[in-house]
Amino acid sequence: MKEILFNSPYEITNDIKNELKSMFGEDVVITQKNISFDTNPNTASVQLRTLAREFDVVGGIFPQQVWISFLKKPIDIPIFFVIYKANKEYDYIYYMNV
Repeated sequence: MKEILFNSPYEITNDIKNELKSMFGEDVVITQKNISFDTNPNTASVQLRTLAREFDVVGGIFPQQVWISFLKKPIDIPIFFVIYKANKEYDYIYYMNV
């Protein structure tokens, strides 16, 4: 069983829950929080590493400059970024190290 932190101010949709279950198993535990991440990628990576000690996988919504910087220089913890369209509809999930 994996425990996932899902960082989001929005309710987790069934589409996202189903995708996480298909990736991590039906018995995955999803904990939702709404944490404000620093827009500085270095500070945000410290925040993420701290959370990675509590959860198996960290994911959700992060400031755009943070996830773009992680695409250029990957972080070494299991993480996923949920990307939304402008109308706040779920678009896709980008997984790293999972």
